[in-house]
Amino acid sequence: MATARGLAEPEVRAMVARSIEEPLFAFLGERRVNVLRLNMALDRASAGRQRAATAANVMQ
Repeated sequence: MATARGLAEPEVRAMVARSIEEPLFAFLGERRVNVLRLNMALDRASAGRQRAATAANVMQ
């Protein structure tokens, strides 16, 4: 996932960690990753990298 989006693996791991939700009332169910939140964070991070790369290419 990190390579496909051009992001560093530690950065993606941190995003996954921030997207984990605890069980309801702290005991119903299990911890889970909020995939929508994770995908939105990945989109923002990779879009920022793409904009920066595009701006760098234009400046050359």
